[in-house]
Amino acid sequence: MNLSSRLIYLLRGLAPYMILGLLVAAVSNITLFSYMQNNIYQTKYFDKHWIRRVQDLTWLGPYFRISSMIGNTPVILLITVPMMRHLYARNNFHTSMTFAILLSSSFIVSFTLKHMFNRERPVNDGFGEHNLTTSFPSGHSIAVPFIFFLVQWFLIKKYSKKALLLVPVLLWQTFFTVISRVYLSTHYPTDIVGGLLASACFLSVFYLGLKRNKEFFENEKYE
Repeated sequence: MNLSSRLIYLLRGLAPYMILGLLVAAVSNITLFSYMQNNIYQTKYFDKHWIRRVQDLTWLGPYFRISSMIGNTPVILLITVPMMRHLYARNNFHTSMTFAILLSSSFIVSFTLKHMFNRERPVNDGFGEHNLTTSFPSGHSIAVPFIFFLVQWFLIKKYSKKALLLVPVLLWQTFFTVISRVYLSTHYPTDIVGGLLASACFLSVFYLGLKRNKEFFENEKYE
């Protein structure tokens, strides 16, 4: 079987879970956004409270600014493309292509959901940066869990289950990366919640798809 046929076969196995994951992510965010619209006072209180709490952490400002860069597209590609090329070179074709599919899915989920809601960004008070996209959900809060899911998968592939010891580190950095968006006044805290909810829903469904299609990966050993 040539490479294009193998890729088509892989897509046929994973595509239903990609579509279902996107639908579940969309429904979760529609439900959350509807709640926010119906409880405007509580939503504003929640956002203002956590914006104040996070932006009081001025001593973490440099760390927040560096952490925020992790969710930028060039940095995402800088992290993930070498992993995909490395896996492909090690005869892990299906794993490498699944990385590419999952990376593309993160952009699709973010783009689709942002255009569903069109929430305006917070008023920039000098902390933040210029943004052209809408606010809800946070694209960083969608992308970063995808990235660290791929990083963890890659490390397990290379170093076996010993790599699970790094999970707390990845979760720590995920947390600081997403809340950095609040510190920089680029997102409301509720945008962060929406993004994390969307990524959790999609990744849960996609992981089920990986388990159901494990025949693609079980013979791919890291050599």
